[in-house]
Amino acid sequence: MSKYTMHYFDVPARGEAIRLAMFIGGIEFNDRVISFSDLKEWKAMKQSVINGEECAGKLPFLPWLEKDGAYLSQSGAIIRYIGRSTGLGGSNSWETAQVDMVYDTIDDLITLGLSKVYRAKSEDKPKVAQEFFEGEFKSYFGGLEKILATNHGGKGFFVGKTLTYADLMLLVYLGMFDMMVAPHLKGKDPYKTIPLVRALRDRVSNFPKVKQYYLEKENNNKLTLS
Repeated sequence: MSKYTMHYFDVPARGEAIRLAMFIGGIEFNDRVISFSDLKEWKAMKQSVINGEECAGKLPFLPWLEKDGAYLSQSGAIIRYIGRSTGLGGSNSWETAQVDMVYDTIDDLITLGLSKVYRAKSEDKPKVAQEFFEGEFKSYFGGLEKILATNHGGKGFFVGKTLTYADLMLLVYLGMFDMMVAPHLKGKDPYKTIPLVRALRDRVSNFPKVKQYYLEKENNNKLTLS
């Protein structure tokens, strides 16, 4: 049996959907959690890659997925591999492409908005957060709401009849959004115009394996507004 190690920070971001997919899919793995507040360990790891001291597959950013001593970088590549290995990536090639479309769209929003809000100065966070919400968030999630509506009236999942990593990415992303952006929206309901997305998020969060994961993995959710 292959031995896996997931190398990522103690925040959700681009690693949490992978951890969730592995846990739900029954892939046992060692969870190497790296401090995001104290980056000394990561800086040393990154420098060893830059210096050419590390093995192939390690690129100078996380996450890394280690399998039997070999490494895979890039969160998209990792979760696609896990999806194929666990049945969480769609039931055919067209569904897999749809899953990737949703996953990649949500991943883009991390770069377009959440990272900007996180890095903004404290006094600038409200303005940056509101601009992101009124712009990219509403635009992208308006499109995702329509995509969801085309699949069984939006009462199931983004793609097909079963859970995929697109749904897991939605859960992780909206958790971060609620921590980093929603508090700056002056009481606005960010989900008012996307009720199907809100309902899907609730369904995924109530999956027994998802609930079990968050009971057991308390160290991956330390991202705050500070």
